[in-house]
Amino acid sequence: MPGVENTQNLLSINLRHSELIEKLTKHVLANLPKSANVLEDFLRQYYLSVAPHDLLEKSVEDLYGALVSHWHFIQERQPGETKVRVFNPKLEQNGWQSTHTIIEIAQDDMPFLVDSIRMELTRMELNIHLMIHTGSLRFIRDKEGQVIQVVPVAKEDEKAKDAEAPIYIEID
Repeated sequence: MPGVENTQNLLSINLRHSELIEKLTKHVLANLPKSANVLEDFLRQYYLSVAPHDLLEKSVEDLYGALVSHWHFIQERQPGETKVRVFNPKLEQNGWQSTHTIIEIAQDDMPFLVDSIRMELTRMELNIHLMIHTGSLRFIRDKEGQVIQVVPVAKEDEKAKDAEAPIYIEID
């Protein structure tokens, strides 16, 4: 029966995805214990919208590197500021690697942001291999602007300011 086989494959992929997220969480706890709680919350929101097969083809080390790189980039951002970084991560220089060029974006969330970015990259004839957009993430920041809490998407918190839009893209 094809339906049963498809269901089993889907369950297997979802189980492997959950196991990968747990391995990644353990990697965060082992390598960044001071930031582990808030980074774990970010990790779970960050990779929530990514199709499991897009994550399963990557190593834990490279997923960790991409996550921490974008996290530090978000930490540098001041409210109202738009930050964009384009680079080719190298293992010896960045601690992780990718066969693609990386675009990290940190800015306030706004309507049509992802569609506009996607259309511009297409206009430039660049292939998008992976795009991670968490939706409207809300952070609680300390006086220095550092993220001290990630507010779950479905939860409101009066201490969380405007929604932010961390976007990660892999292109040719």
